[in-house]
Amino acid sequence: MMQNNNIKILFKMNHKFRTFGKGSFLYNLNLENKKGRKSKINLDAQKATNFKINIENKIENKDLLIKQLKEENKILKLENAIAKKVSALLQLKDSLTKKNSK
Repeated sequence: MMQNNNIKILFKMNHKFRTFGKGSFLYNLNLENKKGRKSKINLDAQKATNFKINIENKIENKDLLIKQLKEENKILKLENAIAKKVSALLQLKDSLTKKNSK
């Protein structure tokens, strides 16, 4: 008898949960699952977007660093050229002072 009542209760619950009208248990459950999937898709899309932005920022930072290094390299080349010219001028001055002293 007890088992028979349990079967009837389960049958009624099953029938109740099978109804798929608005506001029903299955409708709400299905809606939550859809929202869950959409939010997961949105989260994955956001992660992909953030990853892309991070890569773009790293590329931009590398480009800026390369530009900076090129400018520093130009400055070093100019400093070396100036140092060579100053050295040549000092040697010329020394040679002229030696000639004048003789």
